[in-house]
Amino acid sequence: MADEADHREHIVCLGGGNALGAFYGGVVQAFSERDVVPVHISGTSIGAITAALWMGGAPDGAVDRLKQFWNAAADKAVWGAASIWRRNAVVRALLYGRPALFHASFPGMLAAMPGVPPDDHVFDTAPMRRLLLGLIDFDALNASACRITISAMDQTTAEVLRFDNRTGHLTVDHVLASASIPVAFPPVMLEGRPLIDAGLGDNCPALALLDRPIEGPTCAWIADLWPARAERAGSLDLILRRSQDIAFAAQRLRSVGELRKHLAERSGEPPPVTLTEIVHDGAGYEIGGKAFDFTQTALARRWAAGHEQTRRALNSVA
Repeated sequence: MADEADHREHIVCLGGGNALGAFYGGVVQAFSERDVVPVHISGTSIGAITAALWMGGAPDGAVDRLKQFWNAAADKAVWGAASIWRRNAVVRALLYGRPALFHASFPGMLAAMPGVPPDDHVFDTAPMRRLLLGLIDFDALNASACRITISAMDQTTAEVLRFDNRTGHLTVDHVLASASIPVAFPPVMLEGRPLIDAGLGDNCPALALLDRPIEGPTCAWIADLWPARAERAGSLDLILRRSQDIAFAAQRLRSVGELRKHLAERSGEPPPVTLTEIVHDGAGYEIGGKAFDFTQTALARRWAAGHEQTRRALNSVA
């Protein structure tokens, strides 16, 4: 990077979006290629998983850790990019799970049948726990010079909670809690509280970046997986896709607006902050069930898009 950019600090927000999070692999790759190491990363759901993989080990191994994660998650039964095959893959994931991440639990969906004991989730996330423990060095994560903030939500109070490696000790349970999608995955018990994916209320935890004081020229990066703008939807599949986009993009617009407001209201002579949004829009490729589309072609396309968008964004601030 140019000399001016070399003296900037970088802070990064990574929102949730399940399988769409392969986009972040490309984001991390672009940062790594420029030797840009953030001083603070806040993440929710797959954003929290990405942050932990990014900083949970040797810096030069971050891209490889992310590649291993997404290679394990990929649905290798589908080779093509046709939407009909990707829709079939989504149905398969929702019925049977992804072997390296989650599988059907018992009684799970059978709990809807008369006489079957109740259940609060349909998938078991034990495979994802094993995968994350095999890829993330939590000692390195907690000792990292980069502050990592992970968001989760209390299922009983709707309170969004933040955990970080400065005020506490992050574990695989914190990461799993942040990614515990209600109904699909079981809540994670931490400190006596049932925690779930914070995406319901804080899917883009931009304000968490203010937990660490901004002390010098800073580049703030808001990476998200849900576009705010699109043409009018003309089919049920597009309406499903657009409804998800709106629900989560609205959270980003609100939280980024609040972040801009806080930055503008700082007293004294605040250091300059450049705020850049990197948002995956799918370029007309994504389907209604995109968050559960783990097909190899979809994951590869998202990774490439994240890499190219971030590379161009880094060039623009150099």
